Amino acid sequence: MNNIFTKSNYYQEYLATKGVDLKEHHELNKFYFNIDYSDFVEFMRTETPLIKSHVPRPYFEDGEAMREIVMTYDLGYKEHNATEHNWGYHEESQNTTLKRLFGIANIKSLGIDPDTALLRLLKYAPGNSIPLHKDTFHSFRDRFANKGKVVRFLVAISPWDWGHFIQLHDNVWSNWSTGDTIEIPANVYHVTTNCGISDKVTLSITGLVT
Repeated sequence: MNNIFTKSNYYQEYLATKGVDLKEHHELNKFYFNIDYSDFVEFMRTETPLIKSHVPRPYFEDGEAMREIVMTYDLGYKEHNATEHNWGYHEESQNTTLKRLFGIANIKSLGIDPDTALLRLLKYAPGNSIPLHKDTFHSFRDRFANKGKVVRFLVAISPWDWGHFIQLHDNVWSNWSTGDTIEIPANVYHVTTNCGISDKVTLSITGLVT
């Protein structure tokens, strides 16, 4: 009989209680933007990132998200293999620069209010992943006091390379080019990983629908 010390399928059971089933298809919304990778390379070279890991944190307010992080932590996702370099998380000036590099017109074309848009440049070194989780936009909603519908998009910045992929529910996204973009809907489980030989860089764009 399994007990708390030997049980290993608790995340699967947790997903089953929430009705998450990989046999059900989720339609992937795709877009494309003509952007220059070298602009972002120069930005990363001159700006200091926040280095953060997908590990339990005592100040995490969302109890369900905390539970999911604890489960992946117990499965082996820790600082050495679940770490990202994040530009824009704490520095408003970086967010402003990222808006300029991506383009205000491009932000508007996604149906997002540029004034509320939060852009995060994310770099994953080889061997790092953000394991199975869902986005709730909890902190973003707090920041803007639930003033409207929130959407999030993920833009491929570095060209696709060995071992780079993102799984959004039953979709495995790979073979992208710089500027390829997908929507990351709230509460849809996904994973992003780099088991390759070069850095994987993406741009997260979150904002209120205009």
